[in-house]
Amino acid sequence: MVASPLARLRAVLNKNGCVRMPSAARIPEGHADYKKGWEVRIVVDTRRELSEVRRLLKALKLLPGKPYVKGPRWVQPIYGRLAVQKIAGRRPAPGRKAKRVARRKRR
Repeated sequence: MVASPLARLRAVLNKNGCVRMPSAARIPEGHADYKKGWEVRIVVDTRRELSEVRRLLKALKLLPGKPYVKGPRWVQPIYGRLAVQKIAGRRPAPGRKAKRVARRKRR
């Protein structure tokens, strides 16, 4: 059975990625002091995996950001509240901080 594009994208995100959402408690500070936005970062090992992620995003009618290299890996950012809610599969509780989906050891 073939997984849906959304299920496949969530699997890649759970493997190595993070979700960032703004804190409702800090939004009143204003844009000059608090610049956090809605973002999903999907980290993949190869350009082939990056191409697959971008294909899945287009199948879901989501606009991917510009991918970039970080160390030996590729990072595909996706911006916007609706995109984050669709990919993450949940609505954040008010005032909740960003949730890290997978953590890596820092060197």
